[in-house]
Amino acid sequence: MPRKYKRRVGSRRYADYTAETLQMCLAEIRSGDISHRKAEQKYKIPRRTILNKLKGNHCKKPGKQAIFTSQEEHQFVECIVALGEYGFPINSRELRHIIKNYLSRCGREVKTFQDNLPGQDWTNAFIIRHPEISIRFAENIKRTRAAVDEPLLRSFFENLAGELKDVPPSNVWNFDETNLTDDPGKKSPG
Repeated sequence: MPRKYKRRVGSRRYADYTAETLQMCLAEIRSGDISHRKAEQKYKIPRRTILNKLKGNHCKKPGKQAIFTSQEEHQFVECIVALGEYGFPINSRELRHIIKNYLSRCGREVKTFQDNLPGQDWTNAFIIRHPEISIRFAENIKRTRAAVDEPLLRSFFENLAGELKDVPPSNVWNFDETNLTDDPGKKSPG
């Protein structure tokens, strides 16, 4: 099965209705306005499903049950956001190891995780479930460099304007220090 499989509505009969439609159907049956069979035809919901919902059977979400509670996942998100704000963004591999350490400290064994380490599919699904976090490339810069404010920038450009006062624009070049090295024989910086 592909990793990014999304079911198209109408492709199969399983749960091919909205929660609102189901609630309207159940309300109409409970009030006695319609029979089970007529509700099945009207709302296009299988009769067995209607009976199960009326009895309270199969009330959980379909599919595999969640490994973590919504509170636990919310705590993971808060931790990830806090780490990013402190200047220590994490990648998906580090997230997986944080989850593994959490499970080890709690003494929980999750059989679907190999050696209690979540897989890449779980990590991708976690990120999709929580849009407030995202995967980005992080640049490691010093806090003092990141804390530059507007007056400091204005001062820089005022000084630059004074330095470039008599220089013609054709003589101004823009470059950074990426490829400048002290040792020309060295292949990579570091």
